[in-house]
Amino acid sequence: RCIRPFLLWENDSLRNLMQNARQECANDGAHFPVIKNDKDNDAFNRIVNTFDQIKGWNVFLVMDLVCNGWSNVLEWRDGSSVKYTPYPGVDLDFDCTKSTVISRAKHDDWQVVSMDVNYSYTVLCVMDPK
Repeated sequence: RCIRPFLLWENDSLRNLMQNARQECANDGAHFPVIKNDKDNDAFNRIVNTFDQIKGWNVFLVMDLVCNGWSNVLEWRDGSSVKYTPYPGVDLDFDCTKSTVISRAKHDDWQVVSMDVNYSYTVLCVMDPK
């Protein structure tokens, strides 16, 4: 698969950032990272930590999660349920219209964040092999 950094250190809210970033990735036939196991989690953490501009910083990696409009439960953009979270886990029982989950590469974990609060986000566009 091909991985392209779209934003490395963007201080914004996810509500402002997501639509444009998702469209920019889609223009290349790509999507945000999907992390369904420890191997994926480790791989994306390693990738994020290779960029000199953000190495060692507490950046938040945006994942390809969406809020199901009927259940208000997070799921992967392809419609599959979120069955994996890295140790020690994250409680996914929250209203995903107001918050979502990001990956913290420096700490090797995931965290719930508000859609409306500014943080420093990293966005990668992932293109799967055809």
